[in-house]
Formats: sequence, structure tokens, C-alpha cells
Amino acid sequence: MEDGVNTALECSDFILSALESLADESTDTATVTAAECLLKKLQEFDFIISLHMLKLIFQTTGPASRIIQSVAVDMAVSAQIVCSSIDAIEQHHQNKWDAVVDDATKFASHHRINQQFTQI
Repeated sequence: MEDGVNTALECSDFILSALESLADESTDTATVTAAECLLKKLQEFDFIISLHMLKLIFQTTGPASRIIQSVAVDMAVSAQIVCSSIDAIEQHHQNKWDAVVDDATKFASHHRINQQFTQI
């Protein structure tokens, strides 16, 4: 998952360009509709914030996940790793929100995406 989020962020120009091409050039209405819907969703600030939040969460939990999934992991060690990950996420919640918003805002600005949350 962590790699997928990083790839989506790093390759966003290519992804958006490919979707624009599909929306403009495809003769299949299902393809055009799907491309247009994805383009709209990928260019919402809510989605950009979510990607940056996932990036931070996966950076925090990724190493623990890999250790816990190993064949010879001890249950006591697993419990300690989970607790450490939860503590780290709680600290991120308190200390990293501004950095996540700043990163997402820079990303949105670079990609000419409106930097406002969607009204519900």
C-alpha cells in the first residue's frame, strides 16, 4: 500500500495526462465516463489530503506491518510493535497535521488543484 500511495503521488502528472487522453480520445462511453469521474476525484483537495495522510500513516505502520507478517515473529514483540505504532500515530495526530496540510497544499498548487475542501 505504501508503494502505491507514493507511486500515485510521484506519477500524478502521468496519471492525470493518461486519464485526460482517455476522456478526450476514447470512443467507448464507459471508458470516457470512468476517466472523467477519476479525473474529477483525483483533483479534489480532499483526495490530495487523504493521500498525504495515508503516506504518513504507511510510513509509520509499514515497518511494523512487515515485521508482524514475518514467519518467525514473537507475539510479545508483535504487541509491543503495535503499541509503538499506535503511540506514533497519536503523536502524528498532534504534531504532523500542519505538515500534512502544507505538503498537500504544495502538491495541489503545483498541479493547479483548488485547495478547498469539498462541501457536503
